[in-house]
Amino acid sequence: MRLGKFICPLLWVLSLPAGAEPYGAADYPEIKRFPNSEIVQYASKYEPDYRFILGGLEKVNGVVRPEKEERIKGQLTRITYRIPDNHLAAEAFAFYLDQIKTLGAEVLFQCQGRACGSSNQWANDIFGYFRLYGPDAEQSFAAAKAGERYISLYSITRGNKRVYTHLEVVEAPGAAPTVSQSWSDSAFKLASDADLKELATRVIQSGDQVWLVTYAFEGDSKAAQIESARAQLSVVRDQLITLGVAAEKIRLYPLGGFLLPGMSKPSTEIFAYTDAYKGSGND
Repeated sequence: MRLGKFICPLLWVLSLPAGAEPYGAADYPEIKRFPNSEIVQYASKYEPDYRFILGGLEKVNGVVRPEKEERIKGQLTRITYRIPDNHLAAEAFAFYLDQIKTLGAEVLFQCQGRACGSSNQWANDIFGYFRLYGPDAEQSFAAAKAGERYISLYSITRGNKRVYTHLEVVEAPGAAPTVSQSWSDSAFKLASDADLKELATRVIQSGDQVWLVTYAFEGDSKAAQIESARAQLSVVRDQLITLGVAAEKIRLYPLGGFLLPGMSKPSTEIFAYTDAYKGSGND
């Protein structure tokens, strides 16, 4: 049984009402978000037939299609950001493209405005998210490649003046693994199968114990919430054992519907801590 079966809210979440980020949403490793922006759509999944667009959209015999594209497969991370008001789409686009270039990525194609083709087609046919639709003149797109990572970036100012930036990264087989949100060598968030494998490797190599902690808000009572959290952690424990971690090294801490001070909304994230965390100065 795969990790995603029980913690799929971390891996595949559609857009939520304004002001509420999808559970499990996180910035892509090595790419910081635009200041004060928020994630409105997030997904992480294996994509067996991804369309990597390498040209503007054009209409041929009544059918809109890219001038050039490649079909690839790999782990897809898809993030849509709502950019704060009073910032331009071009400003956000440049912010993300600069970071992509620092990864050593080569920009294979880039377009702006009407040269990109129909924004409606980009939004609905290519990216599958209607909020990315706006005036054709107000869009920018870039396709880049860093090793075996294929990166697509799109920004748009909608007719209502709201600005969105969309980022898609596909890690093809052979790409260097990434940890979704690593805090240190001893504490980090589990948001994908790659994170789980990284944790297993660390525990096996160090011989440390590992504590798995999660929150769950399903159920009408505290006891029901704790039981839901325990069920999620049990799946993660079984996965770690399958990956070679000794069962006696794993401790479960299901917290149920517990909110830490300062938390503004429930969290269903799963966190892992190893022995080294106790000596790191963290409480």
